[in-house]
Amino acid sequence: MKKIIRFEFNLHFRWPFSYILSWPFTTFSVMQVIEESKGDKKERKEIDSAFSVKVRTDGYDRVTILSNPAMSSLPKKLVIKSNPVQDDMRLNQKTKKEILAFLNTFFKVYPSAKKTELLYYVNDKNVTEINKDYLFSEIKQINYFDTNDGVKVKVNATYLDQRTKATLQFAYDLILKKTGKNWVIISGI
Repeated sequence: MKKIIRFEFNLHFRWPFSYILSWPFTTFSVMQVIEESKGDKKERKEIDSAFSVKVRTDGYDRVTILSNPAMSSLPKKLVIKSNPVQDDMRLNQKTKKEILAFLNTFFKVYPSAKKTELLYYVNDKNVTEINKDYLFSEIKQINYFDTNDGVKVKVNATYLDQRTKATLQFAYDLILKKTGKNWVIISGI
């Protein structure tokens, strides 16, 4: 007697989701664990399969499948080697604490701030309002680099979406500059 113990379905886009219109194929893989009984002996097998389908999006992250699945090779995992990012030792702890306090304040108001309020934090007249019900949680990671333009900051901010209760993490590469007593975001937003 054969019985399926576990069935997994994974969807792998060959291109970032926003580019599906220009590269309209996606691959999905199916992994099944099948248990077969032969008398007193039980045998388990894992079976991996992959299929490709043609898809299209309407621009609002809704996907329409345009073809039946076709056999495909299993997606391969990317091997990315990156050097760990280290802080610039030329910046003192006082400056780092000031920047961290500024960014905590900015990320708290950013999702719901009006344009006039954003202009207090961002030196860009083209800055746009987000108007989302996100609750700022924390800065997960921050790295500081002294540059000619100011201080470059690589930061990961974590939010809680109040509607869906999902935890969202956003990565930013910001350039900050101190004007008088206040820090201002020069670019990156």
